[in-house]
Amino acid sequence: MCAILYREGREWALESIRNLHNVVGKPDGYRQLINYLERGLKGKPAAFARGVQSVIDEVKAVAA
Repeated sequence: MCAILYREGREWALESIRNLHNVVGKPDGYRQLINYLERGLKGKPAAFARGVQSVIDEVKAVAA
Protein backbone atom coordinates (compact mmCIF):
# COMPACT_ATOMS: atom_id res chain seq x y z
CA MET A 1 0.00 0.00 0.00
CA CYS A 2 2.84 2.42 0.78
CA ALA A 3 4.26 2.13 -2.73
CA ILE A 4 0.86 2.89 -4.21
CA LEU A 5 0.43 5.98 -2.04
CA TYR A 6 3.97 7.09 -2.84
CA ARG A 7 3.25 6.85 -6.59
CA GLU A 8 -0.07 8.64 -6.12
CA GLY A 9 1.73 11.46 -4.30
CA ARG A 10 4.34 11.77 -7.06
CA GLU A 11 1.68 11.68 -9.75
CA TRP A 12 -0.37 14.37 -7.98
CA ALA A 13 2.72 16.58 -7.73
CA LEU A 14 3.75 16.02 -11.36
CA GLU A 15 0.21 16.66 -12.58
CA SER A 16 0.18 19.87 -10.53
CA ILE A 17 3.40 20.97 -12.23
CA ARG A 18 1.89 20.25 -15.64
CA ASN A 19 -1.16 22.32 -14.74
CA LEU A 20 0.87 25.18 -13.25
CA HIS A 21 3.71 25.27 -15.79
CA ASN A 22 3.00 28.94 -16.52
CA VAL A 23 4.19 30.02 -13.04
CA VAL A 24 7.67 28.65 -13.56
CA GLY A 25 8.63 31.41 -16.01
CA LYS A 26 7.94 34.12 -13.41
CA PRO A 27 10.75 35.47 -11.20
CA ASP A 28 9.40 33.70 -8.10
CA GLY A 29 7.77 30.88 -10.06
CA TYR A 30 9.71 28.03 -8.51
CA ARG A 31 8.95 29.33 -5.02
CA GLN A 32 5.23 29.56 -5.89
CA LEU A 33 5.29 26.04 -7.27
CA ILE A 34 7.09 24.66 -4.22
CA ASN A 35 4.64 26.44 -1.90
CA TYR A 36 1.72 24.90 -3.78
CA LEU A 37 3.24 21.43 -3.63
CA GLU A 38 4.03 21.81 0.08
CA ARG A 39 0.35 22.50 0.74
CA GLY A 40 -0.29 19.04 -0.71
CA LEU A 41 1.69 17.47 2.14
CA LYS A 42 -0.74 18.51 4.87
CA GLY A 43 -3.05 15.86 6.21
CA LYS A 44 -1.89 13.19 3.76
CA PRO A 45 -0.63 9.69 4.57
CA ALA A 46 3.13 9.50 5.10
CA ALA A 47 3.81 7.53 1.91
CA PHE A 48 1.79 10.00 -0.21
CA ALA A 49 3.68 12.90 1.38
CA ARG A 50 7.02 11.19 0.62
CA GLY A 51 6.00 10.96 -3.03
CA VAL A 52 5.14 14.66 -3.11
CA GLN A 53 8.34 15.53 -1.25
CA SER A 54 10.41 13.65 -3.81
CA VAL A 55 9.06 15.96 -6.51
CA ILE A 56 9.58 19.04 -4.33
CA ASP A 57 13.23 18.00 -3.90
CA GLU A 58 13.61 17.67 -7.68
CA VAL A 59 12.06 21.11 -8.27
CA LYS A 60 14.40 22.63 -5.66
CA ALA A 61 17.38 21.04 -7.41
CA VAL A 62 16.35 22.55 -10.75
CA ALA A 63 15.66 25.94 -9.17
CA ALA A 64 19.07 26.11 -7.50
